[in-house]
Amino acid sequence: MSPTGFWEVVRARASAVTRNTSAEARVSSPRWTRSALRNWRPVFGTSPMNCGTGCTTRSPRRSRRATRSSMCRPTGCGMPGSVTRVPMCPTPSNSSPPISTGTLLRSDLSIGPRTAEVLDRVRERGILVVPVTARQPGPLLQVTGAANFDGWAICANGAFAENLGTGEVAYARTLAPPIQAELATRLRELAPDVGFAVIRDLGRTFCAEAGYRQLLADGDHGRPIREIMIIDGPELFSEPCVKFVARDPSIPAAELESLINSVSIKEITATRSGAPFVEVAAAGVDKGSGLARLCSRLGIDRQAVVAFGDAPNDVEMLRWAGRGIAMVDADPLAIRAADEILSAGNDAEAVADWLATRLLRSLGANRPVGARNTGDNC
Repeated sequence: MSPTGFWEVVRARASAVTRNTSAEARVSSPRWTRSALRNWRPVFGTSPMNCGTGCTTRSPRRSRRATRSSMCRPTGCGMPGSVTRVPMCPTPSNSSPPISTGTLLRSDLSIGPRTAEVLDRVRERGILVVPVTARQPGPLLQVTGAANFDGWAICANGAFAENLGTGEVAYARTLAPPIQAELATRLRELAPDVGFAVIRDLGRTFCAEAGYRQLLADGDHGRPIREIMIIDGPELFSEPCVKFVARDPSIPAAELESLINSVSIKEITATRSGAPFVEVAAAGVDKGSGLARLCSRLGIDRQAVVAFGDAPNDVEMLRWAGRGIAMVDADPLAIRAADEILSAGNDAEAVADWLATRLLRSLGANRPVGARNTGDNC
């Protein structure tokens, strides 16, 4: 789609949302998990330890893609969340944008004042903002409070989507116990010192081997060490999990990911986010597929989604979004997957600048924050 064509789609959808005042056409305002502004209407991608955020929104399509989370406009429904576009969608609930490592969050893990203001203005225009992140709902909310995310979020690298305001789950994909056990056995044959952890119950329960927990600092994985349950032996792999984590202090994450892929277990997908560990989910689970599922449920066209990201786990989201945008200092994999590269980084609130100067300006959104909108917010 040409740049002109993309903005025509955005304007038409924004106009349709503004005119629709029925309860059935309300759009939720999304939260961020951190991976790309394209996962939500603006979608942002986020990672578990670096806590940056990515977003997605759709803009002119690249001939071929190169690599938190997105913004989308509605084609009949609304949606939030990682990893990743920015859609404008009519849906009776709140939505959130995704957060990615070093995308939406600043280096001190805070939301900048300009970012908070611009996100409010974007939602006033009926645009859905969804966080797409590697994090779970609780840790996500801890670092994105100023962003006012209370709608849909795509969590655990796309393993599930949950409405942060209502608790509704749009979908969930888990890794079966036998697969977890097989992966642990085969990987330990290659890396004897590797430690494992699993995240169950849609992110509410974090279990780890004693050796794994000893590698953590308080706050790693977005929770105090005391909240991490120690389980050694086969029992650790006795229940379905949304995420399986492997960590070896002597092996870089990229190398450990290669080892995991070398065991050739077809039921798994491995990724990394810039943190010193590798995250494993069920086959086909990633921020891009998660964003596609949520957009399908909410009736959002991928061409209306803009996603922002910076890490390897944002790649699929950046490729799927109508417009994938990477941070200037993003991982090379994310850079190659993106349609556009921002000229500044997360500490300069580059995502907010893009939304204000490219998206809102194209819609004529010059009203002050807090001004009343005639339509429903998303």
